Amino acid sequence: MKEDINKKIQNYEKNVRELLKPVNEFKYLPDWVFCRSSSKDLCNFEGIKWVKKMESIELYDIYLKKDWLYAKQSIKLPEDVFGVKLTGSKIELRFVSGNGGNVIIDDELKAGSDYWFDVFIPLTESLKTSDKFSVLINCHGYFECFIYIESLEKLLLEVESFISEVKHCIFVSGSNEKSINMIISVLDSTDLQVLKDKKLPEFVESLRMARRKLLPFSKQIRSYKLLSMGHAHIDMNWLWDWDDTLKTIKNSFTTVCKLMDEYPDFHFSQSQSHI
Repeated sequence: MKEDINKKIQNYEKNVRELLKPVNEFKYLPDWVFCRSSSKDLCNFEGIKWVKKMESIELYDIYLKKDWLYAKQSIKLPEDVFGVKLTGSKIELRFVSGNGGNVIIDDELKAGSDYWFDVFIPLTESLKTSDKFSVLINCHGYFECFIYIESLEKLLLEVESFISEVKHCIFVSGSNEKSINMIISVLDSTDLQVLKDKKLPEFVESLRMARRKLLPFSKQIRSYKLLSMGHAHIDMNWLWDWDDTLKTIKNSFTTVCKLMDEYPDFHFSQSQSHI
């Protein structure tokens, strides 16, 4: 019986993620074009050829910080995605690069770093249908960049939370047949069809209704104690140079010391003993 419910939640999670795949592809802004240049001049692209696939660009000299990888695109968001209204929502751009870089929005430098870079950049507090954003990025290697849409992210978080809650209920149920049958009925009561029809708000509403049936598990779940500890692994063999490594170490430990001063119960671990 326990094997059956474990398999059921695995298949359920797989189906949900597959149905939400177009949403994630949308968030990660698929329309980038790329080029490489030895110049850090963010305005001089005369004679530069832009390509649609980053894999077609030789990255060796870029990783060695001899050249720069550039990426650009114009962002014009639709009024809704999967039935979620985007207009009126707060919009941010998240950029992550292991080797630093710069982010320019509408010809204005919004963020930059010479080493590890992970930043949320506000685009608008309330999206209008006329809004359009020009994004230009340069960095020394691969990067990750996606659009954060508050109204959409809130619903996606509810989906993730529901799946996690069901997994916790399965854990505490042990081999209790009655509890397992209850969890199966909860999963069966959610409406995957509306998600297939690209109606995310309706799907989330069905999760909210189903979640109420999990309340009998709350007492068991609260009997467990959860420990969370901060951790950092500063890889000395990463693709940054000596100066970048020192800056990363200093920034990480400065932040941790501030947190420890602010929260006396805060604990932290660091897995590079020689640092």
